[in-house]
Amino acid sequence: MARQTLAISILCLLSLTALSAQPTLPDPGGMTDEPFTEISGSDYGPRNFDKRTDRDSNPHKGIDYKIRDNIKGRAVEGGAVTNVQIDKKNPTASYISIGGVWSYIHIATNTLGCQIYAPGTAGVDEQGDPMPASNVVVLREEKNGVWRTTTVLGAEVGSFKDPKTPDVKSVTTYVSSRSWVFLAHPNQQHLHLQYRQGAENPLKYVLHSDSNTPVAVLWPKFKRIGLDGQASDFSDDIIFNTFQSLILQAGVDVTGDKDLDKVEISYLMEGDFSSATLNGWAYEPATTSGSIKSTWAPAGKIHISSMVPIASASEEGVYPAKNVVSLDFFKYKWDTRALNAPATGFLSAPLNSMAKYPDGRYMIQMGAIDITGHTVSTDSRPPDIGYSSSVGNTIL
Repeated sequence: MARQTLAISILCLLSLTALSAQPTLPDPGGMTDEPFTEISGSDYGPRNFDKRTDRDSNPHKGIDYKIRDNIKGRAVEGGAVTNVQIDKKNPTASYISIGGVWSYIHIATNTLGCQIYAPGTAGVDEQGDPMPASNVVVLREEKNGVWRTTTVLGAEVGSFKDPKTPDVKSVTTYVSSRSWVFLAHPNQQHLHLQYRQGAENPLKYVLHSDSNTPVAVLWPKFKRIGLDGQASDFSDDIIFNTFQSLILQAGVDVTGDKDLDKVEISYLMEGDFSSATLNGWAYEPATTSGSIKSTWAPAGKIHISSMVPIASASEEGVYPAKNVVSLDFFKYKWDTRALNAPATGFLSAPLNSMAKYPDGRYMIQMGAIDITGHTVSTDSRPPDIGYSSSVGNTIL
């Protein structure tokens, strides 16, 4: 009968390839290339925050910047104004799109500083045509106690007589980088910056704090899933399983840069020369259904609230730490009794000759890479422990 011992030591980096390009676009909260604006609400990818619902908690398709209290949000890249969208059911979801790829979401819709007008809602122009011809964003500033219109942004050429100021402005249909395009909605108080409808992480292109390497805060570890449905440590150095599943766990801290991109767990059997990936998690694109597992606990969809229940959780997937930006934990069920090839009458391997993972000493490693190519690789621990090679009647 097949029994397995699993050893622990450091290995080479996983098959995570670093990106060659580096961010060059300016921070949306300033006029310089200094990345100073705080990423305050959520990063790109899975999240676990209070006051979220199962519908919108996971995954997060952009970056939340702390641009609030009438701080001007600026275009990270120049381009044509391609859409001004006002959501009548949920005004906080309104946005302006620049260049067909960048969306500035949670824009104010009805404040003096920033207001969206739908076609015809501002009367008619001198030719009797409705103003505006399509949705526009009107940006205003107070000067010497008088509100004046700064700019009118829209996708169609035209003129606009502002009903709240003495100004008539031509609709600006093309903006340059660092142009003022956004004020936050009073009920959201942040800028959600999204690229290609969530297909890519904006921090791939936008300057941000980028001096930190991902930190492995929970090294790869073997755990057993007991009859109570909880994951727990093995009591000795022999990793085995009769009827219960084996689950691996790992954790990555990127709270410094908030730009995690990929995580992998791999294995190497003693005597082999290259490792093989067991499972990987890629945060791009966030729009891919099922690419990231639920951030919610199975029972009643209650938030996992601390490290202890995360460590004992038995559902595989990603577990972001609650109310912390960019501290993520990973779980993967490893079927160590898997057949090497389909065999009639067998669901699992009773013999080494039939096993995909035969008896032996195995090394497990986690690797992580952020969106700009910083990597971390760590092994299971502790690194030096003895193992029994005796064969018993426990089937792994």
